[in-house]
Amino acid sequence: MTEGGGVEGEWPHLSATPGKAGSPPSRLDDLEFLIETAESLAATLDLDQIIKRATRALALLVKRSGEAPSRAAFHRLYRGRLEVLEEVDEAGAHYGGDYPLEWNQAAELAIQTGRPKAVRESDLAPEIRALAREQGWRAGVLAPVRAGDRIYGLLIATARDRDHFHPEDERLMEVIARLTGLAIGHAENLGRHRRSARRMVALDEAKSEFMRLASHELRGPLTVIKGYLSLVLDGSFGELAPAGRQPLEHIAAKAREMDQIIELMLETARLEDSRLLLKPEKIDLLAIVREAIKSHQPPGDTRIELRAPEQKVTVNADRERTAIIVGNLFSNAVKYSPPGSPVLARLWTENGSALVAVTDSGFGIAAEDLPKLFTRFGRITSGQAASVKGTGLGLYLSRELARLMEGDVVCESEAGAGSTFTLRLPLA
Repeated sequence: MTEGGGVEGEWPHLSATPGKAGSPPSRLDDLEFLIETAESLAATLDLDQIIKRATRALALLVKRSGEAPSRAAFHRLYRGRLEVLEEVDEAGAHYGGDYPLEWNQAAELAIQTGRPKAVRESDLAPEIRALAREQGWRAGVLAPVRAGDRIYGLLIATARDRDHFHPEDERLMEVIARLTGLAIGHAENLGRHRRSARRMVALDEAKSEFMRLASHELRGPLTVIKGYLSLVLDGSFGELAPAGRQPLEHIAAKAREMDQIIELMLETARLEDSRLLLKPEKIDLLAIVREAIKSHQPPGDTRIELRAPEQKVTVNADRERTAIIVGNLFSNAVKYSPPGSPVLARLWTENGSALVAVTDSGFGIAAEDLPKLFTRFGRITSGQAASVKGTGLGLYLSRELARLMEGDVVCESEAGAGSTFTLRLPLA
């Protein structure tokens, strides 16, 4: 497009061979023109740029088979009015503004049928008819632009040196309008996805902020509760009646459970804020597993059985985070196992890694539910699993921590046949 608003040079090889005035270019020219128009529209997802490029392409189409100054415009349909969004006029004229749809009967018909329509003088309201005469517009075509299931607007081609457009040019205008509609639809879909993504990011940030605030605010009162419970249970406030010890021990266990949930929330918030600092060192994984079994051994008939070598299994990992992962695996196995069913823990080494596998004999996990396991707040809410309480953070945090330590956590399960969760960490 030239400085004065023309289109000369937009696609040089087309402008250089415009053909004779009033006659259509060759089919090869048409094909090249459409290909370059499609490439130009596909090269941007900016709505304003799409409209500008489509209007300029239409102006070039008018110009290449004529000699008088050509004009093209894009009018957006909005609440029964047409708004001029873009104009290309080689005569340098610009009109802008908007006007009622009923001022242009050809535009109404094009929108109703979804097909291009030629404009006759009798189609125009007096206000537009006077402007057309003043500017010397002799021929016009309106091509509706459909984006998705609605008419977005009209591409309008106007000539000053002929009384009608060649049928081939009208067909090309229709194709340009269809290409423009596709490009606008893609741009709008992208815009919706971006807005949705921004909302999701904001929601994630709000969740992280809530976890930080909630866990910090809960930790203080819980520390006081645990402290006083400990003093009461060890007799610091006097001899404790036997009948009162059992409920207090149950309260103390629930307080420890709450403490673990708070720690999960804090660790998850640190992880997502990139504030989680690891302290890798040589640690005995066997000792951590044994300590976790002691902490998570459930009351009643359910027992955790360990099969492991007698000697130390030394890995290079963060001690505190490894204990969190192993504790989560045992807690998960006990939680999802029926009362009295066994839980098997195995520890072994292979190919430079130490592996801890925890197998329960619970109700297992269906294949379609497996992808949810390691997502943040991901919980299985179908079947028997729906009645099991949990935050949906334990497995997510466990896998993320393991991967930060160059390891992983994987699951093997089948509905009705129990589950096996395996932690892998590099040997020291």
